[in-house]
Amino acid sequence: SCARTSASCASAGGRKRRITFLRVGRRKTVASRSCARTSASCASEEHLFVRDSGATLAIEEYQAASEEEITKICNDIQSHIQMEEALVRVALIHCREKDLFFIAAHHLVVDGVSWRILASDLERAYGAALLDKAIQLPEKSHTYRDYAEALRRYRDSYALRQEIPYWKATEGKMKGLPLSKAKDYSRSLEEIVVMLDGEGTAKFLRGEFEKIRGNVNDALLAAVGRSFAKVWGVSAVSFQMEGHGREDLGEPLAIDRTVGWFTSIYPVVVEGLTGELLHDLLATKEALHRVPNKGVGYNVLRFVGGRETVDFTSELAAQIGFNYLGDMSVEEMEGACFAGSRIDTGDSFSRKNLEGPDISINCHVMDGCFSLHLAYARNVYDRDRLQRFAQGILEEMQGIASFLKGYDGSRPRTLANMSGARRSSRRFLQGSQNAGRGSRGSIPCCLCRRACS
Repeated sequence: SCARTSASCASAGGRKRRITFLRVGRRKTVASRSCARTSASCASEEHLFVRDSGATLAIEEYQAASEEEITKICNDIQSHIQMEEALVRVALIHCREKDLFFIAAHHLVVDGVSWRILASDLERAYGAALLDKAIQLPEKSHTYRDYAEALRRYRDSYALRQEIPYWKATEGKMKGLPLSKAKDYSRSLEEIVVMLDGEGTAKFLRGEFEKIRGNVNDALLAAVGRSFAKVWGVSAVSFQMEGHGREDLGEPLAIDRTVGWFTSIYPVVVEGLTGELLHDLLATKEALHRVPNKGVGYNVLRFVGGRETVDFTSELAAQIGFNYLGDMSVEEMEGACFAGSRIDTGDSFSRKNLEGPDISINCHVMDGCFSLHLAYARNVYDRDRLQRFAQGILEEMQGIASFLKGYDGSRPRTLANMSGARRSSRRFLQGSQNAGRGSRGSIPCCLCRRACS
């Protein structure tokens, strides 16, 4: 899949002069970021190669007379990345009133956090070039290679070994539920998009989640689970969760300004959904809060070789992939050279994507409105039913916010304290202690260049 960013720019001392400054800023940013100089071996998916710091990326130039043409150009760029040459493409699209700067990067080398880092560096470098000043970027943090080596050490750590029983138990629960094929060659994806208006979004984000000692992620996943349970008549759902992945690996590692793909992907099973709102909220919250170290260890155990072999499921995936990106609105700072572009830049994933769950949900907030993108395998699921499921998620979000507003916050705050709960306090505490011993598709990020004098 391809993550990408777009940028628009107005006049700033002539087109040729702007392009010169843009090349200078881009060259400095590329030199400081190994991800922009990375290629992949087609013969082996396990190897990435980084060119030396003198390597450059050419700025491709295009002409466009309409937004439709811009979308077509961007979609063509990001769907034709030649991995053996480079995993990043950069384009300047000339329009009537402004120019658009577009970056397409393969997900192997960039994630949502990385886009913000790249945007900041590009802003700083381009702004300095405009003023004929020396380009000084913030000090680099540890490299992606440092991170990879830390993962290898983490693989055999005592802390990660303690997580193995938890992940084995989770996979055992998954095997008792319907699952997706991890790689399905018959899959053909379609997408459904639903949105909440500004008022509905604000109502949900202001939800009083602290009353259940939870957060917006707990409530959002509860809304997804409850809607799925109602539409399909089930009481348990398996999720493939995504997190930013920049978690503690047990050693000093500064990766807050490191660009790369750090995303953690891990399974969560939410059981015992009854339709009673408070019960389902607590069941979801507890399932999420029991995940050790926010799930970063699961794929380390699966894919990084270690002294202890772990046989996890490789042919099957969870029913639903879920990723909440948070607020993706672009902050337009006073005096900045770049601001947000809302022009559609095409598909965020390949329609030929064969891997992952049969239902994949990516959601975010943009300009004050919540947006949910549901991709699904049309050979497995009926569109009308999925439309009800997607719309039901929005309804559940509003229902949860309304419930919490009227909830007095008194006990119970855990399932163990609920009257008539199916499991005893002893069983709940035992599960919490077991978890305690074990204890981030594509991402659009938009930038836009303002007129600079």
